[in-house]
Amino acid sequence: LKQDLWHCYDKFKVAMLCERAGMFQHALELYTDVADIKRVIQNTHVLNQETLLNYFGQLAPDDALEVLEELMRQGGGRANLPLCVRVAAKYSDHL
Repeated sequence: LKQDLWHCYDKFKVAMLCERAGMFQHALELYTDVADIKRVIQNTHVLNQETLLNYFGQLAPDDALEVLEELMRQGGGRANLPLCVRVAAKYSDHL
């Protein structure tokens, strides 16, 4: 995926396979549906925090807010609170 060799493939199917294999970062890069993104992003304990922070800049504002709300709800809000604050600070104009 990183070498950008393939251009025509079923992104959804590859994203599902990545998610099943525990390759959550690659799955996030391929998913476009908010429900899928919200499901994958719950694995914050495995995902790189900087990658997640930058990922929110790629989302549409409404989608980013929806995913951010899901992150705050997950785990009682305390586990992901620092990440949510960083996202809100960095993308306050975007959101």
